[in-house]
Amino acid sequence: MNKRIKKAAAALCAFTLSVACITGCAKSEKDDSSVKDKNSSTEQKNTGKEITDSKLDIYIDKDGAAYYIDSDGTKMMLYASMYENGEEDPTENYIYDHYDSNGLSFDIPENWYADDSYGSPTLFMQGEEDNLDEYFSIVPTNYVLEPDDKGCYNSEKVIKDYYEDGVSEGYYLSYEITEKGDTKLGTVDAKYYILRVSSDSFSESGEEEFIRIKYIITDGDNSHAAILTSFDTDESFNKVSSAYEEIADSIKLPTAEQMAAAEEESDEYLLEDDDDEAGEEVDFNVLQ
Repeated sequence: MNKRIKKAAAALCAFTLSVACITGCAKSEKDDSSVKDKNSSTEQKNTGKEITDSKLDIYIDKDGAAYYIDSDGTKMMLYASMYENGEEDPTENYIYDHYDSNGLSFDIPENWYADDSYGSPTLFMQGEEDNLDEYFSIVPTNYVLEPDDKGCYNSEKVIKDYYEDGVSEGYYLSYEITEKGDTKLGTVDAKYYILRVSSDSFSESGEEEFIRIKYIITDGDNSHAAILTSFDTDESFNKVSSAYEEIADSIKLPTAEQMAAAEEESDEYLLEDDDDEAGEEVDFNVLQ
């Protein structure tokens, strides 16, 4: 998978907390770390039809991502939530009123909350059925995009390169930049781009659907991006945009030094976590 797409797909999964979806990637060979044998069980539902549940061989790639190989030999990424096993309550990570961590701070709109379970905050509406589809995030730009050949993070070429790669690899079906211009992210000069993007993985039906995304991106060593995502309607887009505008003036970005310190701390935590888990058997019992 292209580095640019892989990074953005991982971030997107994190930001949406992800909706427990399975997303197709490129065809590839199986990695070394296979897990468990296939077994099957058959049960009778009230429809009278037999339904066979098959255990699936799960693999871990070199980056620690879980995947399986489907019947066509296609590598399929697998996303899971610990909360489904009752081990973690995601609401414990919800932040209200004000966010302040590692140099990034901003107010949180009324009736919204921030979740930074994955290291960067994503804001969702309280009590909205569609709150996993209407949200915005504030993240280091290098989490989701690669700089252009001049090292710039907020050029139009950066956006085009990412989405053209995404279309060519089948992650998206189409994209269109509908608006662009100059703005600010907090007090820092920024560029903004509004896109209309389509994919057949946005819905359970597998049909092409559109979403609307707005990027607000600063440049420099501490480049950050505010990413607003909504349904492709003015009502939905304005709902997310209005919430963002409520807090726009309160946003303070971390310095490059603060970002480096936070990344170092995160790396140390991951190393400690790896040491704690060394020697433990990975046991995925995923029903297909």
